[in-house]
Amino acid sequence: MESKRFIQHGLWINFRAGNRRTNKYIPMSLKLRNMLREKADKFDLDVVEFTYGIIPEEHIEVITIVHPLDTFVRRAGYKIINERLDWAEKEIAAGRSISHKSWADELTKDGT
Repeated sequence: MESKRFIQHGLWINFRAGNRRTNKYIPMSLKLRNMLREKADKFDLDVVEFTYGIIPEEHIEVITIVHPLDTFVRRAGYKIINERLDWAEKEIAAGRSISHKSWADELTKDGT
């Protein structure tokens, strides 16, 4: 049985992650919130666009942040998040930690 996945598109405004459509707060780990804050600081942005995915039963959460020069595309966000969630599930099933690894670096090493 496959675990349920929840994916949301959001905006980081004034140190708050909110759903892009409903503006409801998106609860996420401090690590991911810090990543959004760092991106806002790095590019001197008031708003950071992102897509967030979570598998609650497995305690897995991932994020993709839209580059400031890119345009937000809902379909691309879903695709990227689903790939990252697949990767995270495989890593955890193999007994490895995902909290300190870069998803992109791992894909490059695997050749995929």
